[in-house]
Amino acid sequence: MIGYMKCGKKVILIKYHLSSVKIRDEQIQALKKEVDNLKLVIQEQKDMPSLDKIRQQIKVFKEKWRYLESVQERNRLLKRIVGKITYHREDNNVYLGIQYN
Repeated sequence: MIGYMKCGKKVILIKYHLSSVKIRDEQIQALKKEVDNLKLVIQEQKDMPSLDKIRQQIKVFKEKWRYLESVQERNRLLKRIVGKITYHREDNNVYLGIQYN
């Protein structure tokens, strides 16, 4: 009976250890996902032009936009300002990023 109790305690300890390892693995995975998301944000911020450059491009854009008649001309003008639009979806949230030229 004493041998069985010792063995039973070991089984309980092993089960507890395995469940805590599983919980820690889940926490680690969640943290890795958060780190990856932050890396995306940092990369997008590195690629951003200065505020003055964006203001200048918007000013030029507004001046030219009103004189353009065709959709193709407007698309070309937009492509000169906007380099890339990215999105990241997480649950019910969508995060948009605009990379300017």
